[in-house]
Amino acid sequence: MTKPTCFVIMPYGGNNEDRRKHYLGIYQGIIEPAATAAGFVTKRSDIAGQPGDITKDIIEDLATAEVVIADLSEGNPNVLFELGIRHALRKSGTIHIVNREDHIPFDVRQYRAVEYSIELSELVTSITAIRTAIEKRQQQPSRSDNPVHDVLPQLPVDVLTVGSQDQVSEIKDLQKRL
Repeated sequence: MTKPTCFVIMPYGGNNEDRRKHYLGIYQGIIEPAATAAGFVTKRSDIAGQPGDITKDIIEDLATAEVVIADLSEGNPNVLFELGIRHALRKSGTIHIVNREDHIPFDVRQYRAVEYSIELSELVTSITAIRTAIEKRQQQPSRSDNPVHDVLPQLPVDVLTVGSQDQVSEIKDLQKRL
C-alpha cells in the first residue's frame, strides 16, 4: 500500500544560495519530518521533478495530493499563485505554515497557520505542530480550509471527483453565472 502524498509549496530562495540552503533546510529539517511522522510521503517540485513541463506537474500535484503544505513565509508570489490553484481545486487538505518572523498575507490571514521556528531548540516543537495540523486536517476532511470554498460552498469538494455529466454541467453553469 502506498502512502498518501503531501505536496509542499514554499519559497526556494531563487538565485540566492544562502536563501536556497535556508529553505531546503526548512523542508528537510521541519516539513518533511512532520509529514513523514503523520504518514505521508513528501514531494517538492524542484526536488522530485521530472523532465518536462514543471507547471503541468505542479498543477497535477496540487490537484492530487491528499495534503498540501503551503509555506507563506516572505509572501512569495509563486507560492500564493499555487495556493490559489489548490484552493480552487480542493475544499480541504491544505495546511498553511509561516516562519514566526514573517507575517501572513492579507487574503489568507483569517485562516489558521502553523508558525514555525528555525531555532534548533524549537525544531521538535515546530515539527510536532505541523504534524498535529496535518492529523487534524485529516480528521475533518469536509471542513473548508480556504476562502474559495467558503464563498462558493456549491463547488465540488474535489474537482477530480466530479464524475457525472450533470455535475460537469452544473460547474459550467456556475462559471457562466460568476
